[in-house]
Amino acid sequence: MNMNTNINFKGLNDNYFAVAAGSSPNDVVKISAFRFCTTLSDDDKGKDLEAFYTAMNKSNLDGDKFIGKYFPDDVVTLDMSKVRIGKGENELNPIRTFILNGQALRLDNDGVLPMFSFLAKTIKKAGEQAENPQEKKVAELMNKNIENAVIDYLG
Repeated sequence: MNMNTNINFKGLNDNYFAVAAGSSPNDVVKISAFRFCTTLSDDDKGKDLEAFYTAMNKSNLDGDKFIGKYFPDDVVTLDMSKVRIGKGENELNPIRTFILNGQALRLDNDGVLPMFSFLAKTIKKAGEQAENPQEKKVAELMNKNIENAVIDYLG
């Protein structure tokens, strides 16, 4: 597999974006992986930490599982991957995975939609504050993947 590109930038509380992509030699399997990490706070930039806890509560997610186990209470790390299998007409729907603070975040019920909304808004905000076009593109790609996952879920 060919792998490429890590991107770092400072902005909204020391955001970090990374992306890697690769494919099998015959391009039948294609993988894209993304990471977004940020430290949230409630300050003059907004109430990001409060919004995270609100989304966690509205989503009925177990805070003990997603907060503070491996990361500090104010850190959010989202890992996403998209795997495409097949070519042309034989290509299957992409498989998307989401890992929030080291734990699988499944989009398998309406209850978790507030967390996906929070993540999309936070990534968009960080992307808008990015200093170069490549960083903005990573944020756009991550948001497009979240949007497509929600659309696929809602059918």
